[in-house]
Amino acid sequence: MMLLREYDGNIEKCWYDSTNVIYSECYDNKDALKDVKVVFKDGRTYMYNGVAVNNYLLFRSDSSQGKALYKYIALKVKGVDKHVTLKVENSDVSKIESEKKLLLESAKND
Repeated sequence: MMLLREYDGNIEKCWYDSTNVIYSECYDNKDALKDVKVVFKDGRTYMYNGVAVNNYLLFRSDSSQGKALYKYIALKVKGVDKHVTLKVENSDVSKIESEKKLLLESAKND
């Protein structure tokens, strides 16, 4: 379940209350396809390129981002990844959590 969403330039940042996925970034491109970075609780980070907007929105709004990730983004068609999938450098989960905490505190003060 999404807890928090923020726009930073052309990047939508989302924090989740999920068993596996804690954070994602969606990079707006000029076309209809998006690049989506997903961070798991242990810091593993993957970039999915060429994701349809609708699939990203279904992932973001689902009650379980882990299940939705494999249903809408990290899916395979005839054994082949539907989207270009890249394992990228692990993310610092403590920084992600700190940013979330600051945004939540700022929202309380508004």
